[in-house]
Amino acid sequence: MMDNINDPKLLKILKLKEEFEKDLKKMGKLKEKPKVKKESSGLSKKIKIELTPPALVDASKVNTLFDINHQDYGASDESVIRALKKTIAKVGNIKKRALIEGIIKLLEKKFEEAAEVFSRFAAPEFKYMLGVTKLYKGDTDTLDYTVKFLKTDAKSFYPYLLMAEVLISLGRYQEAIKFLEAAFKISKNPYIGLVHNVYTNNFDVAKKLFPICTNRGGFKTLLAILSIYLEPDYEKAKKIAESILKKEDACTVSIGSYWTGKAPPNVLEKFSYCPRIMVYKLSKKYYSGEDISEVVKNSMLQFIDPVAYLFLGFYYFNEGKNKEADQYFGKFKNMVENVKVSVIKPGIISKVTGMRMFHTPVSGTEVKVLSTLSYDTLNSTLNELVLSTGYKKEELDVKVTFKDPEILKLLFGSRHCRMIYGE
Repeated sequence: MMDNINDPKLLKILKLKEEFEKDLKKMGKLKEKPKVKKESSGLSKKIKIELTPPALVDASKVNTLFDINHQDYGASDESVIRALKKTIAKVGNIKKRALIEGIIKLLEKKFEEAAEVFSRFAAPEFKYMLGVTKLYKGDTDTLDYTVKFLKTDAKSFYPYLLMAEVLISLGRYQEAIKFLEAAFKISKNPYIGLVHNVYTNNFDVAKKLFPICTNRGGFKTLLAILSIYLEPDYEKAKKIAESILKKEDACTVSIGSYWTGKAPPNVLEKFSYCPRIMVYKLSKKYYSGEDISEVVKNSMLQFIDPVAYLFLGFYYFNEGKNKEADQYFGKFKNMVENVKVSVIKPGIISKVTGMRMFHTPVSGTEVKVLSTLSYDTLNSTLNELVLSTGYKKEELDVKVTFKDPEILKLLFGSRHCRMIYGE
């Protein structure tokens, strides 16, 4: 297949594609999802939609989901549907109107109907939205489709943006950042550039892009979230986190709860599709001595997320299951960069090892930096430190820092996880 292709960039993409197809078989990802069941009563759904205020979205300014996030980041799908239906009358262009109709179908999870609409025209916006529909539906040909999109529309930023989201869904963040960088270079979109530079720790560039993004008036909630990462003062960052908790969205709840230590009631039930919220709640439950084995078995294993893998590693470490612990520690290390594992003395008693860092920022005196993250290394190091320092094991804890790719996922908002993992 690759013998007749001379473009080195395309060859690299096709090589990545072959690797991903092997991963798909192992992960079981991008498989056909079951059709959404119809509700027993249309009345309850109608009441729910009518009680949901429309999002601050103008259909005449929408071509893709990216534009919706620009106008009202974190808005619920129900509120976006209402806003689009309310303002679609302003759209006279046939192609533009088709895009809006397709997006409504997609948000209603009518994937086949949405795909049919997006297949009507060959413009990059239509191809992009068809690719997003395939990704959210779980089509097995999503990667093939995206590679072809890159070949036919290489001058548009849309195929690169699509490939970035596909790779993020597979946990291939180091490849995803390259496509996101390409999307930024082509589009010059400051919001893509901001996310890219915050993730790569280019904070000087990010701080220059931040006011440009603010002046354009888009992605307001995303900017508030990213300002936490850019704020060096912990107390100021915590105040920003408190403010974003007022918006009921999985991304704001996840990050706001972590920084403040406070989570809205019933958060686990509302946002069970968010791996970070699941980890936040389950780590608190496990830390307080609750049995979480059933939830881990039934809910946690579906996620492709480095923090979910790290949490599972420490959960199995505390349960004394070395094989399972190393399995998830390995998955975590393969996904992220700049990993540092430290044994610390936090000044409080740690009931279980490594759990506090999942629901609150942890600090303390660094006792030792570990060379690797594994069951045996953790176990032997903690036991040796108890003997050499005189500390009790409960006085010690483990802290893991790394470059968190959640920042990349934030560009696509909570809809990404909601569609990939289901509500």
